[in-house]
Amino acid sequence: MSTLERNPVRPDTGVHWSGMRERGVFAGLWFMLQCYRLFGRIGFGLFLVPVITYFFLSDGRTRYASRSFLDRVWAYPEGRHALGSRPNLFYSFRHYMSFGSAILDKVASWTGDIRPQDVDYDNRDLLDRVLAEGRGGVMIGSHLGNLELCRALGSLHQQLKINVVVHTAHAAGFNRLLAQANPSAALNMIQTSSFGVDTAILLKERVDRGELVVIVGDRTPASGGRRTCAVPFLGADAAFPEGPFILASLMACPVLLVFCVREGRRHRIIFEELDAEGLQQSRRNRQENLRKTIASYAARLGYYALRYPLQWFNFFDFWAPASVDLVHGQNIKKTRRKLIMNTVQTASRNIGCPAPILIGGGRLNIEEVVAIARSHVPVALDPAPDVQHRIEASAAYLDQLVAQDGEIYGVTTGYGDNCTTRIPRDLVAALPLQLSRFHGCGLGAHLAPHLTRAVMVARLASLSLGHSGVRHVLLQRLVDLLNLDVQPLIPEEGSVGASGDLTPLSYVAALLVGERSARVGEHIRPAAEVLAELGLPPLEMRPKEGLALMNGTAVMTGLACEAFVRAEYLTRLCSRLTAMASLALGGNPEHFNARLFAVKPHPGQNEVAAWIRADLDQAGAYMAPSRLQDRYSIRCAPHIIGVLRDSLPWLRQFIETELNSANDNPIIDGEAKAVLHGGHFYGGHIAFAMDGLKTCVANLADLMDRQMALLVDPKMNNGLPPGLTGATGARLAINHGFKAVQIGMSAWTAEALKLTMPASAFSRSTESHNQDKVSMGTIAARDCLRVLQLTEQVAAAHLLALVQALELRGRAGGEERWRRGAIGALAQVVRGLSPSLLEDRPLEADLRAVVASIQIAAWPLQH
Repeated sequence: MSTLERNPVRPDTGVHWSGMRERGVFAGLWFMLQCYRLFGRIGFGLFLVPVITYFFLSDGRTRYASRSFLDRVWAYPEGRHALGSRPNLFYSFRHYMSFGSAILDKVASWTGDIRPQDVDYDNRDLLDRVLAEGRGGVMIGSHLGNLELCRALGSLHQQLKINVVVHTAHAAGFNRLLAQANPSAALNMIQTSSFGVDTAILLKERVDRGELVVIVGDRTPASGGRRTCAVPFLGADAAFPEGPFILASLMACPVLLVFCVREGRRHRIIFEELDAEGLQQSRRNRQENLRKTIASYAARLGYYALRYPLQWFNFFDFWAPASVDLVHGQNIKKTRRKLIMNTVQTASRNIGCPAPILIGGGRLNIEEVVAIARSHVPVALDPAPDVQHRIEASAAYLDQLVAQDGEIYGVTTGYGDNCTTRIPRDLVAALPLQLSRFHGCGLGAHLAPHLTRAVMVARLASLSLGHSGVRHVLLQRLVDLLNLDVQPLIPEEGSVGASGDLTPLSYVAALLVGERSARVGEHIRPAAEVLAELGLPPLEMRPKEGLALMNGTAVMTGLACEAFVRAEYLTRLCSRLTAMASLALGGNPEHFNARLFAVKPHPGQNEVAAWIRADLDQAGAYMAPSRLQDRYSIRCAPHIIGVLRDSLPWLRQFIETELNSANDNPIIDGEAKAVLHGGHFYGGHIAFAMDGLKTCVANLADLMDRQMALLVDPKMNNGLPPGLTGATGARLAINHGFKAVQIGMSAWTAEALKLTMPASAFSRSTESHNQDKVSMGTIAARDCLRVLQLTEQVAAAHLLALVQALELRGRAGGEERWRRGAIGALAQVVRGLSPSLLEDRPLEADLRAVVASIQIAAWPLQH
């Protein structure tokens, strides 16, 4: 880890962010303008790189603020989509460079190089309506993007004057600079050190003359930074200045929010209404109305900051109180952790961010596990007294038994076949660490981050039931690591699925004690170093805590949750693909007739038939099919997909029962004062579920592969071109369309079918014949995920081919009613990922993009 990461903030003077002066002087701005004029945008851009780099390296406070802000953004699905990967030091540098790009835009707007036609407007009618009244208005802006773009508004309304209120002594200099750069600029900078009566009178005169007044609502201090209002912003309370909003109410005029952002090479100005009328009500309600108005502004600012995170240029610790330790450079690591945790714990108060999922009280379901694993939905231990009592009672009873020299497997005895070995009392405390260490022998690829998180959730769910003898602090540490997105690096291989997932789960235990490696974002680092940075001391495991962490079915269960969700989505996708295949081949829609399926009433099978029927009806299926009876891969598709659809209820029951069970050994019942030795670590149910699921999924791959074979074969595809090529004329002879893709689909399908051999049938005796019958549940789950991956690849290729086939059918004069329905909507999205195949080209990137969309269920596929 770099020095910059270890020391994100330098000791400071203790001044709150709202009282700090921005870096930069008029001379520097004048110099920038001259450089821009002399060297142009490209030359000036090259000049900015070393300047921005200098500021990045020299200012630890703003560097820290950038990283803290980006970490908060990452807590939201929209933010993760905008950033693409976990923020790190490089992302903060990108943040700085984005600021440099905004400086270029700023100068370009001064000189008039940003033309009116380069700017798009959202809700422009709001501004037109305000100005049509003959008076001006107030626009509350922010440090999101380039506020100087407001200058472009002058092109919309001739003679419009725009006044930007800034809290800086350089306002006069700005105006001189604008006059030099572009005498016709419609911007006027008004400097103020506080929002008093004189400022209000001045601005009201401007508004009454029909001018616009622009005030920044996320930076300008009110009365030297003392008049602030704490409202939720990106997961925690932040102090926003009251002055801009009080001033807006005093103007007694329409108030708009304005956000100026860049999208590629174009610029976008967004207008929104802000209800400020409530601020003019009686004094008794004014403060509450003020808080509501500021909260409304903060919510909209947060909305756009999540979508354009690298364009919010408020490089200050916006959430820091006036006297936070961070300001003085003290206890930086703990402060950072508290800030991030505060974001997670209060996220339910913010824009679209869900409340934490409670663990330990109610029944956890598969979708909640996947939401925590994939979408980073926060978690918390259920605070209910009965939940807390069970946890504490179990741990306390275990301590009591240890003190009384009771005989407890894995606590006062050795492990496995060594259960007859009595552990000396002075070594009982050392035993859990020994267990985690000697199991550190996993091999193979490491579990993906979202799968690792699913494993951690599954183990937390089991232990939090309060039957495993672990302390509350251990459970809370798992919660913290999940919410901070710090994960153990878990090798996939090494579990036989009975006596639990011992080897892979030893990596979870190792992280808690500060050993081995941790994954933080995209970086792999020593666990001890990561814990130290976050202010989390390594846990010293108490008797049985190592065994409780490792002796369970969390790995296979976490993987099973992921497999279930992906398989369920595939049933919907395969149903739609079958409807598309029937259309493309000119199939007989009567194969999916409701009366036909009423006489064989498997619920899932009938559900699939109804989906296909609805899609075909909406798309205008052929009433004069080319064959009386289609081949089995079309006609029997509901029967094939229906097997999986009808299996989902019992699969859910198996997985969720295991998820919500105490699946370790021994069970410590603190309330009944009993130690129960057994074999709850056995993963037989998950093994059978995964063996069954992978067989059903592989059959979907085989189904789609057979449909594809019909599509590309001119002897069977009812007049479509060979290989579905889009080439015509002389080029047709050298184009092959989807020929190679169909070969790939056959290969992926063959591999998926090969993996359907049940792993649970390959039990091996191990560990001196103590573990003489094992479940192989984790291998079954891993096989199932591999089958899903292969089947998703088949589905992606099939989807590209089907869209091509439908388009080719239309090109040949066929009816295209399908474009107006659900099939057409899906085809349109696919075309955004992969253009029509009019000439042979490599399709790997297209296929990967579609596979990725399938794996995250990017298309709702409502039926």
